[in-house]
Amino acid sequence: AQLWRQRRPLRPNVTLAMAMPQAGERGVAVDSRVPFLYGTAWKKEATTELVMQAVRAGFRGIDTACQPKHYREDLVGEALVLLAREGGPQRDELWLQTKFTPLRGQDP
Repeated sequence: AQLWRQRRPLRPNVTLAMAMPQAGERGVAVDSRVPFLYGTAWKKEATTELVMQAVRAGFRGIDTACQPKHYREDLVGEALVLLAREGGPQRDELWLQTKFTPLRGQDP
């Protein structure tokens, strides 16, 4: 792991060393690639239909998050189930990404 240092204004002359993981250390398959066409699923109740439209148009990367006010991860899943039923892309052809934001970091 590479190290980088960040100056913290808490006390004079205090530095914090943090380890930066090398690519591949987080369990991503070696041959995984992020698709060129990539979109966010921040579409609230319209998520199912808009994800389906995007995938049909060629998008293979979907970004979402565990923030129920804006993102509906369950509706991304619903869209992918419906697409699979109609012969859409296989799971290994899609890049799904999610994030975790603690409640204090979410919009009120």
